[in-house]
Amino acid sequence: DNQVSALPLEMRSLTRLQTLKDRGNPLVSPPREVIRGGCAAICRYLGRMHTGVHTGKLDMGGLGLREFPTDHERIRGVQSAVFRGNRLRGIPDSIGEFEVLRELQVDNNELISLSPKLGSLYQLMTLNLANNLLNSLPASASGLSMLLRLSLMDNQFHSVPPC
Repeated sequence: DNQVSALPLEMRSLTRLQTLKDRGNPLVSPPREVIRGGCAAICRYLGRMHTGVHTGKLDMGGLGLREFPTDHERIRGVQSAVFRGNRLRGIPDSIGEFEVLRELQVDNNELISLSPKLGSLYQLMTLNLANNLLNSLPASASGLSMLLRLSLMDNQFHSVPPC
């Protein structure tokens, strides 16, 4: 059995690829929802990952992602991460590994929960959580002392979250 868990970012240039058979591999990157979108979706995902790794600005918006990428080892050094317009339900603990992150845009998703590790993003200056299903922020968010811009519009908050 093969044990490929992540496709190499170099595969982004295989724009003429028509079929990818991955059965027998425990692939997590790209995620299954991207693979189901076909070869063009796979190349788009890998291309955006490659750009993020090399520029520090990761734009994964509108890819239909259901989960935060699990191949965070590749993208841990990004300063800006945009996941706008996906189907994310939560932000996992692995977010705490993005130590240099200054901007996190996760608006227009289906977020119902945020990891307490969000509070360990000490360099975060912009946090956009608009248009989700959130009703609370983790208490650790009060540790985001560099935060300049916070958007909580169109969620399910019943009161202003404590800071």
